[in-house]
Amino acid sequence: MDELEFRDQEKKEEEKKAAPVKTRVFKPERTLKKKAGDGGFRKDDILKAQSEIDHCEIDFCPVAEKILSTLKEILEIVERGEMDEKEAAEQILHPILQLRAQGAMFRYPTYAEISTEIVSFLEDVKKVDRTVLNLVWNFYRGAVAINKMQIHDPSHEVIKAFQTELSSAYNRYLSSK
Repeated sequence: MDELEFRDQEKKEEEKKAAPVKTRVFKPERTLKKKAGDGGFRKDDILKAQSEIDHCEIDFCPVAEKILSTLKEILEIVERGEMDEKEAAEQILHPILQLRAQGAMFRYPTYAEISTEIVSFLEDVKKVDRTVLNLVWNFYRGAVAINKMQIHDPSHEVIKAFQTELSSAYNRYLSSK
């Protein structure tokens, strides 16, 4: 192949690349949309749901008790050595996150307040050793006591003292690692 033929071939390839490409547009069938509707929520449904949440008179203490019971079961499993250290951190975190989220949603900010610090702590440690397990047990015992005393105000002196003690214990642990 001589130089001239090579250039002609290159020119033809460039023309092919520059030629307009015919695009085909495929329109999907709307079978599911026809069955289910357009989706979304009506504004009045959203307002009604928000009103139900705002005026909810549910006693959260029994709900918190169930969540804390789940945490206790997980702590006992970890204590018996039936779960590895990394999985334990994830499993312990779940009921504490539930306590925090549901407490905040049902206007029991105390649970959200006391849970925030331990969530941050558990995210920092990544695995559960004996000391971490003891710290979580202390959180559990304190949360059970707060639940029994039905303290709803996060600025209550018991809550502040509880948070201060746990926070300093968490910081001592993290600084020792």
